[in-house]
Amino acid sequence: MIREIIIKKFKQLKDTNAEIRKNSRNTQKSNYQSMLRQSLNEQFNL
Repeated sequence: MIREIIIKKFKQLKDTNAEIRKNSRNTQKSNYQSMLRQSLNEQFNL
């Protein structure tokens, strides 16, 4: 009984960590894209 609860909690934790990593990757990607866009704008005075 307790074992199942612990396993369930660990699985939730794992899923949450995976979600956080995914969000973090997306954030880094969009930060990089906006940085790139900004530097292009500055170079070409857009």
